[in-house]
Amino acid sequence: MIVSCVSPDARYIVRGREDESAEYRPWNWWYIDIIDLETERVLWSLETEAPLQERNWEWASDTQFAWSSGTGWFNFDRKSPDWETTSAEVSVIDVTTGEIEVMDSADYLARFHPPPRATTDCPPNPAHSCRILLDGEVVGEGRWPIIVGFIALDQPPPAP
Repeated sequence: MIVSCVSPDARYIVRGREDESAEYRPWNWWYIDIIDLETERVLWSLETEAPLQERNWEWASDTQFAWSSGTGWFNFDRKSPDWETTSAEVSVIDVTTGEIEVMDSADYLARFHPPPRATTDCPPNPAHSCRILLDGEVVGEGRWPIIVGFIALDQPPPAP
C-alpha cells in the first residue's frame, strides 16, 4: 500500500487499476476506487481521461480527493502544471457526496494551497537585513530569517 493513498484523517484510501480488472496497481491508473477503510466498501469508482501516476493526484483535504483531469497535466508534487503549460484542469471529488468539481489549476491552488501568511522579503545583497512579513505587514527584520511556524499566545486575564 502506498501511504499517500490514505486520506489525511485515515478514514479513506484511494486505489487505482490499469484496466477494468480488480487488480490494484501503484501507478498507471485509468480507474480509481475510493474506499472506506473501516468497512472496506468502495464508495466511488471513477474512470480517468488519461493514466495517472502518483504525482498526478493528492488528497486535497480529509474528504476531498483531487486528480489531474487531462487538459494539461498538473503535478501535485511541484504544485504546478507540467510540460511548460500555464494551466491545467484539476478534478476534485467530495467523497462524502460523490460530487465532482472541475477547476483550473490556479483556482485549485488558491483554494487548497493558499500562499503562506508569513513570508520574507530579502534584498539581493546578503549584508542587508530581510524584512519579515505577516499578512503583508512588516513585523520584524533580520538576517537569514527562516519562518518556522506560529505560536498562539494566551490573552492576559481581564483586569478585575
